[in-house]
Amino acid sequence: TEGMGLCGNGNVQAVTIVGNNNMAQYNTIVNTGAEGIRFSGGNSNVVKNNFISNFTVTKDDAGGIYSVGSKTVTYTGQQITGNIVVNGIGAPEGTDKPGSGSSSGIYLDDNVSKVAVTANTVSDCKKSGVFMHNAFSITLTNNVLYNNATQLIMVHDYANPNALLRNNIIKNNIFFAKLDSQVVSTVSTMANDINLVGS
Repeated sequence: TEGMGLCGNGNVQAVTIVGNNNMAQYNTIVNTGAEGIRFSGGNSNVVKNNFISNFTVTKDDAGGIYSVGSKTVTYTGQQITGNIVVNGIGAPEGTDKPGSGSSSGIYLDDNVSKVAVTANTVSDCKKSGVFMHNAFSITLTNNVLYNNATQLIMVHDYANPNALLRNNIIKNNIFFAKLDSQVVSTVSTMANDINLVGS
């Protein structure tokens, strides 16, 4: 319900994982205010074979599956695999873009690294299928991203100038823009280094 969640990050999500060697698997998560599954602060966490629908219903700038990294510790062994993530609603009311919505299916935020994102299906998200924001050493393979506003977004910006887009591997995916207004992928960086982002 609108107004029932606390302000700030880490609220109005269904599942929160903090620590090492956790698995979130075979869950059906429908109608969450922000993230369906959020993980951070640990190694070898696996998010696998979940169905997540209708997320970011009351809070914008979030994802169906969301992770944020650390400026001091590099976590390893993270996997996001075999999930179906659909209907990133977005909650842009009260912003200067009330018709948009900043909702991504899989959102890898500041300093996230060494995550294998494989064999996921993501569709119908107001912002993107996969959003890599100041993330590096990500492997994105065998995913299907379709009918999102943009299928894949990679950004390095001033929110975290030291987290360079580097060593990313993107292969054997299907990115499908269903409408003329949709975009297959965008890459933006505050430096002249797009050729260093990955392969």
